[in-house]
Amino acid sequence: RPPRSTPLYSSAASDVYKRQEFSRAIPLYKKDADNNDAALRRLGDCYRILKNYPEAELAYEKLASKNPSDPMVYYYYGEALLNNNKYEAAKKQFVRYSELNPADKKGELYAKACDQMKDIIVKPALYKAYNLGDVNSQLSDFCPVFYKSGLVFASERVRDLVNYSENNFTGNPDLSLVYAKATKKSITVPTDSAKATEAKEKDTLIYSKASLLSDKFSGDGHYGPASFNADFSEIYFTKVDNSTSRKRPVNLPKLYYSKHQSGWSSPKEMPFATGEFITGHPSLSKDGTLLYFTSNMPGGQGGTDIWVSKREGENWAAPLNLGTEVNTAGDESFPYISPENILYFASNGQAGFGGLDLFASVNTEGKWSKVNNMMPPINSSSDDFGIIFKDDNSGYFSSNRTGGNGSDDLYGFALSGMITSISGKILLSQKTDDGAQNVKVFLITDKGTILQTTSTDGSGFFQFQNLLSDQNYTVRIDESDPSLINQKKFYLTDAKNKIVRTIVKGKEGIFVFENLPPDLSRLTALNEEDVTKNY
Repeated sequence: RPPRSTPLYSSAASDVYKRQEFSRAIPLYKKDADNNDAALRRLGDCYRILKNYPEAELAYEKLASKNPSDPMVYYYYGEALLNNNKYEAAKKQFVRYSELNPADKKGELYAKACDQMKDIIVKPALYKAYNLGDVNSQLSDFCPVFYKSGLVFASERVRDLVNYSENNFTGNPDLSLVYAKATKKSITVPTDSAKATEAKEKDTLIYSKASLLSDKFSGDGHYGPASFNADFSEIYFTKVDNSTSRKRPVNLPKLYYSKHQSGWSSPKEMPFATGEFITGHPSLSKDGTLLYFTSNMPGGQGGTDIWVSKREGENWAAPLNLGTEVNTAGDESFPYISPENILYFASNGQAGFGGLDLFASVNTEGKWSKVNNMMPPINSSSDDFGIIFKDDNSGYFSSNRTGGNGSDDLYGFALSGMITSISGKILLSQKTDDGAQNVKVFLITDKGTILQTTSTDGSGFFQFQNLLSDQNYTVRIDESDPSLINQKKFYLTDAKNKIVRTIVKGKEGIFVFENLPPDLSRLTALNEEDVTKNY
């Protein structure tokens, strides 16, 4: 703690920071950061809030080198490293945070997540992701929703030429709701098989240059994200007013709605949007009866949570928190309820790849299931959020990952057609009912990396899923299993119990089935004398 006579940093920087004008605060804090730890901390916080993780990492690195007693320095340093794909270094900071603040399990959670990431990133992707290209601007574009024959999304591209409104949070124009119309395009499939697969996976729609949806949703503050009802006669959206006062120097996001007749009506506040807490990021169910949204209202789990309100005639019931299966002590935001009633949302409170990750949960008989991470390439070390589905296998989402046009861009995704699985049985003899039970089995790449681990069931059956179909694999049996000490030979069958490989213990005492295609039935049946000896 500095002496009382030492100024923390300029009062101008402090005032700007309190008004959440972080882009303006950065140059003010830079002046004092070399000589003042408090200013250095604020500088790192500004970069972190603005998602500039490379600069945030540098600031927190300098601060952490001075061994501060504040555990949050190490947590934020770890967060920046995680977002910059530095998993080992991030783990060290999360471990340090956990040591200083053992009551908060986030440090332990993220330290474990760093270990998991190293294994997960070598697995093949279920989806292919691609930038939507020209529909994106050089500024922020995010949270697409379907509207008529195109997409509506929030964008910073619209400059208010009357009031010249500017977002002091980032220094860019305020957000507006814009619309990009879609037209079908024809695809010429290349003769090269790899390029042909890529062409088929790309979107078959071309989006026009986005224009303002309505002047009702632009100017005098931020507008978006939004959600429409089934016939597009109602819109629900987030708005942040830009008018401030001494009593309220910062306005919180609030939910509004508007109805379309001859045009869009003047926006009205939702009944529970009092302005005393955050309400935003709406998603309306297909039947229009449930409105999911983000809020930090009292009664949540911490940070921002996902809530739901039920329509009751012309009114909306008091919101209900979705509970601990979905919400955490971190931030849950950007919900999307699919037509199949699967909830997708972004969170930084679940174990993920850094920043906001996308997760899914299913409601069964009133209870939400354990959440599932959407995995790369939909999730990345950056912020990934605002997902919607066109069908069961494709859709769009938002991300500020590297390689885009602006800070946040719209991306498309489609299920990869090259995903398959490998399964079979491991037998102790040629008898198909003599399975090697409860034996640990490793799937290994051609580079020697363990891709997945599983155990055989009571019949010796095993299965590895989500594999690339154009690669060969090696299956290795755990030779340290005490039950295998006297075992000299194993047999591998395909899913139809046809023996396709025989293996004997190698010189180093290991059992390895090499060069296996995902479809084991492609291998010819082997006789007893057909034995593969391994090193």
